[in-house]
Amino acid sequence: MELQLSDGGTLYYEVHGDRGAPLVFLNGAMSTTVAWAALVPLVSRHHRLVLVDFRDQGRSSRLPAGYPATRHCADLIELFDHLGAAQVDLLGISYGGHVAMALARRHPRRLRRLVLASITPRPSAHLLAAGGAWEAIAGHRDGAAFLAACNPLVYSRRFHERHGELLRARQRAAADALDAAWFDAFLRISASARAFDHGDDLAAIAAPTLLLCGDEDALTPPDLVFAMADRIPDCTALAIPGAGHGLMIEQPRAFAAAVLGFLALDPT
Repeated sequence: MELQLSDGGTLYYEVHGDRGAPLVFLNGAMSTTVAWAALVPLVSRHHRLVLVDFRDQGRSSRLPAGYPATRHCADLIELFDHLGAAQVDLLGISYGGHVAMALARRHPRRLRRLVLASITPRPSAHLLAAGGAWEAIAGHRDGAAFLAACNPLVYSRRFHERHGELLRARQRAAADALDAAWFDAFLRISASARAFDHGDDLAAIAAPTLLLCGDEDALTPPDLVFAMADRIPDCTALAIPGAGHGLMIEQPRAFAAAVLGFLALDPT
């Protein structure tokens, strides 16, 4: 479905299931709603699941250069209003987690509970270095080379050992699928991601919060995630075994079990 935004842009979204208040999933920087395919049947039987592409992702419209991650908050509030949702449960992974934290600070009354996956309060030197390398490769507009550089850091060692051929097939497919417009959008989102810093916001997050990470995540490692949990007032942290940064793709059942278990808790 497509939502016409007040500034003339469009937001692509999907709704799966019809149980209770919406549970909204926010994508990572290079992802789209497709990345949640394995989660949809596991989650939508329990919740009204809403998937959405940020602008500059998937089937949503594009944004100009030079925007902060907080730019997406206004689009999400328009989506919540369109859905008639006074409050939502919100899950953001990686870049989507930055947006989710910004929304939790700017619009605390719109959230019931918050799940943040594969995220730290600010980018580490290692993450900035990885992002800089990806940006340099993106400048060549070569989809296969781009994914070949990204995948070793996004997915765990064990996932590569089990599903290496799948990842190589995706790299080959990306040669045609990732066009110049995609790379331009990625570079805008990546520049936006470099500037986030929620270090001073953590103590003010009011919603009950779950932090998730993969125990093999090289980009947002568990020690940084668990240290972040200590600074959020009502927070639980969990590391999922056998997963890297893309833990919802690597371990979808464990990811779904953690999220559903957390949301089943009485928020009062």
